Amino acid sequence: LGHIVEMKYTTRRETMKNIEVIVLAEELLRRKHTDNSTMTREERSQFITKWKTDHRDLLIDQLGPKDLNVKFLDGIFFTPSFSKGTVPELHRLFMADACHLNFGKYTLYSCYGTTANGNTSPVAFGILFGNEDKEGWVQFWKFAKNILPCLDNERNTFITDQAKGLIESIKEVLPNCGCSNSIRS
Repeated sequence: LGHIVEMKYTTRRETMKNIEVIVLAEELLRRKHTDNSTMTREERSQFITKWKTDHRDLLIDQLGPKDLNVKFLDGIFFTPSFSKGTVPELHRLFMADACHLNFGKYTLYSCYGTTANGNTSPVAFGILFGNEDKEGWVQFWKFAKNILPCLDNERNTFITDQAKGLIESIKEVLPNCGCSNSIRS
């Protein structure tokens, strides 16, 4: 059904930073729901240091020792198998957006095109660790352009929300197409 074309990896150190983000976010949510408290920067640092000490064996078991040169899956980009044949036939109007996923701290990046019947047709997707940002969009558009070069065409218009970095990433990676901001309600 889909072609997994590109995967993104991180080093052990980068993966450890990602784990710290998740652990800290979970602790902040727990505190918010328990007594509506927050943490100062110093408290956050102390919490992470203690958490890493308390979970040292688990971290070594899951990530390996610090000197081990391994990579960890951090994101994945894919297109439906029919995209190469379908996308060139779509109307020249595309929609792009991203949303948080319910597991970890991942963001789903997506692009859809419009069929002759006014229906949406999937173009490309990416799941990356972290929040939606320009860097994630640039990676997504580079992947999509590599698979579907016809996206970078002056006849194409991309409708987006006003997400940070999205419009700039389209201008950078797909300089020949137009980009329109939708109005937020």
